[in-house]
Amino acid sequence: MTRAVFSLMLLATCLGLSLAQEAVPKNLASNPSFEDRLGADGLPDGWNGFHSEPALGYRVEVAQSGHTGKRSLLAEGKGQFVVVRANKLRIDRMKRYRAAGWTKIEGDSQAAADVKFHYYDATGNYLDQTRVAFIQPRTPGWQKISVTDQLEQFPDADFIELAVALAGNGKAWFDDLELTAREEPRPAVINWVANGDMEELAADRPAGWSFFAAEGGQATGSADEVVRHAGKRSLHVTGKGEWVAAGSTQIRVDRKKSYSLKAFLRARGVEPHVSFAYFENGKYLGQTSSDDQQADSEWHEATVRSELANFPSATHLSVICGGANEIDAWLDDCVVIAEK
Repeated sequence: MTRAVFSLMLLATCLGLSLAQEAVPKNLASNPSFEDRLGADGLPDGWNGFHSEPALGYRVEVAQSGHTGKRSLLAEGKGQFVVVRANKLRIDRMKRYRAAGWTKIEGDSQAAADVKFHYYDATGNYLDQTRVAFIQPRTPGWQKISVTDQLEQFPDADFIELAVALAGNGKAWFDDLELTAREEPRPAVINWVANGDMEELAADRPAGWSFFAAEGGQATGSADEVVRHAGKRSLHVTGKGEWVAAGSTQIRVDRKKSYSLKAFLRARGVEPHVSFAYFENGKYLGQTSSDDQQADSEWHEATVRSELANFPSATHLSVICGGANEIDAWLDDCVVIAEK
């Protein structure tokens, strides 16, 4: 082998290693496994404090056990919520931010533990959050959850922040957090429903989606990596009852805009539909539904337009996939567009 050929092979090997290293994005979270020293306030170094409602309802500390390593972050108490904030990052809108982490929770059935994003303007004022990656005590043990930013919805945001939270009564542990920023094209169209492509997970289900049934009924949901319209997975919802439904996180209504929903459905046995559900500060007002879709194990496109004029007090929308009596359906590639 000549020296020139050897040099070319060595160069190719080095380039391959370099590309492989670049393929693994840097973890931007401060002290993500809580193994480093603590700050003056007793919180992990690099975490900038916590807030709770009520103020004396919760406590936060570093626990001496974890998903990996010797430590994790523990939040415990009773009330509405407690949130612990990590380091803020100046936003680069050429990048896509993703967060993930391991958590486990104990407590009331309605308690929830989540990993989320906060958004701030240039002067540091809090704008809003992306809260879709959460688990509840029905899923025991350590579970991995993930969330992707929604920067298109917050044009005034200059900073993004990783945070973890416990809502309700119980205790939650957090460990092995990840915060990454990849250079990739931003979506050309703003999708107002979080995790409409079902790619982000909260334990065994798509993050941000919850499951409901009429009194006396039951509903369950999971991520399906075999039956999917596009991407890696879809949402599979099953159940029995007078009505059964899967619902997205709520979308704040802008009265100057109208909303349109497009989604892909597949079903067995019973014809499902998708809907816009309307809420006034958490109170259900009614819904606008698509036509029922065929239950023939094929993917069908369903569409709905909002009818906000019929719900003048509505403050929020939610996307619903549902059916009557019994449902065995898949939902994927759900997009909500806002138009003036």
